[in-house]
Amino acid sequence: DAHGDTALHVLVGGGMQPELGAMLQLLAAHGARADIANRRGTTPTQMADGGLSEVKAVFHDHFPDRTGVKLADAGHRHPLPATAQN
Repeated sequence: DAHGDTALHVLVGGGMQPELGAMLQLLAAHGARADIANRRGTTPTQMADGGLSEVKAVFHDHFPDRTGVKLADAGHRHPLPATAQN
């Protein structure tokens, strides 16, 4: 839309609804990305984390935070050069 909101932004911004889980599941199944920021610089993940605890819980059921996994994996894929390890 005019604010750069994705379907996930709109859905998460709408608060807790009975069909929220089913809609999030549908978007997740079709590859929706929770890391895309709108024009205000906010991602759907940030919106969920800063909103209602119920919305946050349902959101993370379908879009789990994988940041920690990426950081842990990064060290194994790209070790520091020997000069940087000293």
